[in-house]
Amino acid sequence: MPDKGSEYEGEGGDVMDAINVITRNLTEMNKLWIRMGGGSYKKSKRERERIDLKVTVGENLHRLSSLEGVNMEIY
Repeated sequence: MPDKGSEYEGEGGDVMDAINVITRNLTEMNKLWIRMGGGSYKKSKRERERIDLKVTVGENLHRLSSLEGVNMEIY
């Protein structure tokens, strides 16, 4: 149960709120992908982390396409 005064109290969000959260998440993952492209990471570690990130992007795209109330126009 949320604490009093939490921004998460009250009724749940709608489909557009869920879409906004997922697209923001995808935007942040894109930024992470770019940051992981260079730098001091070992190549093998960077490749493993990029594979993990690809899986997470795919999961978010699946969630986006599976939302109830999303039609072709919204998608």
